[in-house]
Amino acid sequence: MDGRDRRFGIERASGKYSWLKRLPIHGERLYGKACSPEVWQRSRKRFCGCFFSLLFSIIVEWVGMVLWWPEQGIDHSRTMLANEIRYLDTDFRRSVVTSDPARFAKEVADGTYHYLFEVTRVVAFIHWVSPPLRQEEQGMRPTLHKIYRPLAEFVIAAMQVT
Repeated sequence: MDGRDRRFGIERASGKYSWLKRLPIHGERLYGKACSPEVWQRSRKRFCGCFFSLLFSIIVEWVGMVLWWPEQGIDHSRTMLANEIRYLDTDFRRSVVTSDPARFAKEVADGTYHYLFEVTRVVAFIHWVSPPLRQEEQGMRPTLHKIYRPLAEFVIAAMQVT
């Protein structure tokens, strides 16, 4: 073999981590020739842009909870989400994607929440670690509870911004 995978036209990697390049998540192996490296690179840049935008939104929300609206606390992110959906409902009655943009945005937000936090069991973990500790309780939960308790509002606010 000349170092190229004849089925997909990509270089065959050799070395300790060569198996990583053979995984189906690699752009050309996943989509074959239909997805050029340039398209794959642009998609990766867009994903990173969305990810860092989300990260920036979470950080702004946390800073705002401490500095600008400490009296609202966690309710600020809930109120902002409701306001944004209301703006969509009043300003955009129809769109190219859907006939009801507000309902579509709510469904996307609910679906995102479901897959990011319920399927991954983050919500179950929060429900497990949140209740007050019993006097004789030992193990990992008391330690996690001590870490989670001061950060609870920030974790929930990050989940709502997402």
